[in-house]
Amino acid sequence: YKVETSLTRANNEVSKSMERLATGKQNANAGDRSSYVAMADTFRLDFVGTKAGIKGASVVMGYLETGMRVLDSASALLARLQELAVLGANDTNTEADSVAIDAEAEAIGDEFHRLMSTSTYKGKDVFSDTANGFLVSMGGRNQEMTFGLGRVKYSNLYLHDYAKYQAEGGHANAAAAETALATTTIMAGAKYEVTTAITGAANLALTGLNAAADGATFTAVGSGVTTVGAVKKQVGQLVFTPGEGMNRATADTDMLTAQIENVQAKINTARVEAGSQYAALESAVNYTTDLTAQYELGYNTVNDVNFSMETAHLAKNQILQQAA
Repeated sequence: YKVETSLTRANNEVSKSMERLATGKQNANAGDRSSYVAMADTFRLDFVGTKAGIKGASVVMGYLETGMRVLDSASALLARLQELAVLGANDTNTEADSVAIDAEAEAIGDEFHRLMSTSTYKGKDVFSDTANGFLVSMGGRNQEMTFGLGRVKYSNLYLHDYAKYQAEGGHANAAAAETALATTTIMAGAKYEVTTAITGAANLALTGLNAAADGATFTAVGSGVTTVGAVKKQVGQLVFTPGEGMNRATADTDMLTAQIENVQAKINTARVEAGSQYAALESAVNYTTDLTAQYELGYNTVNDVNFSMETAHLAKNQILQQAA
């Protein structure tokens, strides 16, 4: 009876050892260390979560790099615009020179607006209404991080929306914003909207219109000052105050460059935000990578079979089995 009982026990132990070695798990049998199984499952959730967090952070870092490249390109456009503002402030420029400088400046303004308003990453806008308004999880357990580039306000330089010009300029209402945009100076090639009816053949000649009623839009065919009525820039134009062009007669170069520098300061702020967020994410990825390794090590320690110990245990029970 004793021998038979020992043989049965040895057979069971050999069977368990073979199952552990075959599966590579030290908890292969239903009754084996159930608490270890629970620990292993918790470790598995942790390292799977942190691995996913690292992947998510890598995508966010790509977004921030894209944002920084957009801001770098915007700065280059502003530098060229600054150059044109200085070139335009020269009394030796002919009217044709001024028109050519204005035409290039408007083209740069259009490209600047396109860059700052339509840039996307994976189909999502690069800029958001609120800086640091997005979240990325670094693996759960309250490991979220914030990121996101705030939208740069540049209505003081480029009129892309009347409502935004009003809001960003701090004007009390639409009428006040329109008054701020109103001018009697017209620059050939620029686009305007009539705010107060223009009369008189000489004045109408600047517009290229036979009648210039309120609300009429036109592209100026000549440069000059209207003696009757006033106009404002159409949407999609650079905003220069006072004056409507980059030339000594109608524009204050110091004011033009101040407007450009104002937008550049906002871009600098956004650039610093992007750089600091990128650095923070890099640090978080390094920490999370180390954490993932510890979670995986813990999982393997609890879950994987100890081959040397289990092989010795198997050999022992096989000897007992033969002896029985």
